Amino acid sequence: TPHTMRRTAASHMLESGIEMEVIRTFLGHSSVYTTSLYAVLSQQKMDRDLKNWSSKWFPETKAENETHTISNVPGFLK
Repeated sequence: TPHTMRRTAASHMLESGIEMEVIRTFLGHSSVYTTSLYAVLSQQKMDRDLKNWSSKWFPETKAENETHTISNVPGFLK
């Protein structure tokens, strides 16, 4: 349906890094709030971005004389 096509296009644009204001204008919405209802990130994109973020801010370390890695990610983020 046209609604599904608009929602899919908006979501793909958001996942490609296009700013919400640009998507809003493209879809012809008067409010970014309306656009945010259309443009939804996929779970894969969220998982990938959160993993990249956590590895940047909480890098894994290896203990001396240990073969396993220690995760520095706080428990509430796991």
